[in-house]
Amino acid sequence: MSHRNSNRKTLKNLFLRLDPTKSGKVACSKISAALKAHPVTTANVETMEALTTLLDIYKDEK
Repeated sequence: MSHRNSNRKTLKNLFLRLDPTKSGKVACSKISAALKAHPVTTANVETMEALTTLLDIYKDEK
């Protein structure tokens, strides 16, 4: 599996945990913006919560 596919699978799993009914409804640019705002370098709970909050906000914009 390529690095890109691995990243997609990770993001898909993240969305499934957030809300399975809205999975995949966020533009790639919004995901990129959220990741740049809160880069994840370790399994930091606070960072992941901030990232999921941003992604939820972006999902609600659709």
